[in-house]
Amino acid sequence: MTDIKSARNLSVPQKAAAVFAGALLTGFMWHVRGQHGYGAMWGMFAVATTLVLFIFALYGERRKMNYEMIPLTVLGMAITVGGWGTFNSQMNGYLTSHDYYTGIALEISPYSGLAIMLALGFGWAPLFSIMLGSFFSSRKYKLKDYVIFVGVYYAVVLICNYS
Repeated sequence: MTDIKSARNLSVPQKAAAVFAGALLTGFMWHVRGQHGYGAMWGMFAVATTLVLFIFALYGERRKMNYEMIPLTVLGMAITVGGWGTFNSQMNGYLTSHDYYTGIALEISPYSGLAIMLALGFGWAPLFSIMLGSFFSSRKYKLKDYVIFVGVYYAVVLICNYS
């Protein structure tokens, strides 16, 4: 087992184990979120805080990581993750509405559902990913860079909502 100071020099199996542990931890927190009534923004705060603290505990000795970024990174996940509930049943071949009383369901190809879920998964939490990814980059980011990231994100959101 490595101590915190040498955590950034993890071997490939240790890095794979860290990614696997992070995935398990995130899945666990997602389950806690869903089973105990922590929906919407508060649920995302719980999931994101746990994941960010895990990453900071593992890689916290990097020069570019500072504790002031923890709440901003958590907020980055909470404000950009949403709208996935309607896609859950697509993998089964059905597109359903949120109104379960009317029973509206359209039959679709499960492969279409797979493509949508993959696109959703890779495009999810963009601000969280940018903020977390900046810790592992060789480039030094400044406040103006983060403002540009947020501005581009919301510009794309507005363009997609109006098209």
